[in-house]
Amino acid sequence: MISDNKFYRIDSLTLMAGAPIAVPEYKTTIRQPKIYEVALLGEEKFYESLSLFRLNKKNFLNSIIRGKIGQDAINLTNFFYDKNESEIILFLLFNNDLNKESVQQMFTLIFDELLEIEFFESEIKIKLQSGHETIINLDNFYIIKDIINQIFFFEGGGSSSGYNPAKGAAEIIAKKLEERKRKLDQMKGENSENKIGVIQNYLTTLAIGSNNFNMQDLLNMTLYQVFKLMKKYSLYEQYQMQVKALMAGASDIELIDWTEEN
Repeated sequence: MISDNKFYRIDSLTLMAGAPIAVPEYKTTIRQPKIYEVALLGEEKFYESLSLFRLNKKNFLNSIIRGKIGQDAINLTNFFYDKNESEIILFLLFNNDLNKESVQQMFTLIFDELLEIEFFESEIKIKLQSGHETIINLDNFYIIKDIINQIFFFEGGGSSSGYNPAKGAAEIIAKKLEERKRKLDQMKGENSENKIGVIQNYLTTLAIGSNNFNMQDLLNMTLYQVFKLMKKYSLYEQYQMQVKALMAGASDIELIDWTEEN
């Protein structure tokens, strides 16, 4: 069985720049699609396409147990128990046309000049218009899985602190700080895959609140860029609220460093 412990990390500057990602193992590059390209697919279909690449083996086995009863659940669980996540995903792809369609939609976004995709039991063949052929198999499937999760910003992060306000204006501001903290904490774990509408919400928030971006600017960014900007903008707003709270007499507030990497 192939190990699940491998991880393919992309340089953070490459992600923030929205640059193509050179993948020597595939002998090609993977592009980071712009939000207007994701919009052509639609947010709901986009997250459906991502779902297979977000597969967690433990959760998958638990879902089998919940969805089946008796011997069927035992047989299916035993069948998948010794397989790693890559093996499970490739099996689900080979045996389900809807899964194939979802992955085809995803690959259309990230591979330039995609010509054809063929699904086999233990590999995927990708043919480009240039004539180049890439084979994604059990040994290197983790690469495409990790790249997709990183370019679409499925990682945690954030900041938190405690508040002990004085009365009056400081108390009012502290309540706003707590609400901001709650939203930031939500952003840590949501990862957006089950939050249809979160992309357009981030776009409108940045377009209206930041005074630096118009909608066209944002639509020409990648998801990673927008999500990263949104997290940084939220931290900066929190920092400004903390400063106001301190000036109004709040106590026990430790100013966050909104410029710190998160």
